[in-house]
Amino acid sequence: MVKLNKKNVLILIPARKNSKAIKNKNILNFYQKKSLTEIAVNFSQKLKLADDIFVSTDSPKIKKIIEKKTNLKIPFLRSKKNSKDKSAVSSVIKETIKKIRNKYLTTYQTIILIEPTCPLRKLKDVINAYKKYKKNNYDCLWTINGINLSYHPNKQLKLKKNQYLQFFNKKGPKITSRQMLEQTYKRNGVCYILKVEKFQKNNSLAMKKTGYYLCEDEMISIDTLEEFNLAKKKFDKNTKYL
Repeated sequence: MVKLNKKNVLILIPARKNSKAIKNKNILNFYQKKSLTEIAVNFSQKLKLADDIFVSTDSPKIKKIIEKKTNLKIPFLRSKKNSKDKSAVSSVIKETIKKIRNKYLTTYQTIILIEPTCPLRKLKDVINAYKKYKKNNYDCLWTINGINLSYHPNKQLKLKKNQYLQFFNKKGPKITSRQMLEQTYKRNGVCYILKVEKFQKNNSLAMKKTGYYLCEDEMISIDTLEEFNLAKKKFDKNTKYL
């Protein structure tokens, strides 16, 4: 029986080549000729939490850029099957675990997912999130931000086919003041932390014991050109993110 090399933490950075809203989003110049992917790698290297850092990409161009500019080796590319618009991140994680196991006979206890699309993340948030994850023995942990009550689900509207307005939620008409609204939250993309053993059983980032870390600062998870430019403007004014 082959003996596996068991390590503690792998940081995984998913960065595929095609994106619909912003073409080549993960390799566009974001700050001083650095792309979002490169910034995510630099951030992960500064964390000093991981045994290894791995970029999962289907792009030979991203591979070449990252290896040249960060000295991080990318030994294999992501499959086409898991590089489509609708490919689940859970499938990307699963593929990476399997390929690293087969190539290097290595497994990990924990994976920290660092997505390039949240460049405003702070070291303290990921470090403190990891500490909370370990202390509480979570299966998984998500970083989150609170949502302004003005955007609460019970206050949202939708348009009917006849163009009349309708509350999105049936409870909407009963809400007469902000005090009736319960605080809600959104995941912000700073990081996901997951226990590999539990993930392999559930094949999902949403597990029974999913904890949270509430970030004080509002984050931007880039999906649109407007968000890209806004995050770039904030990043330019605050180089502590580097």
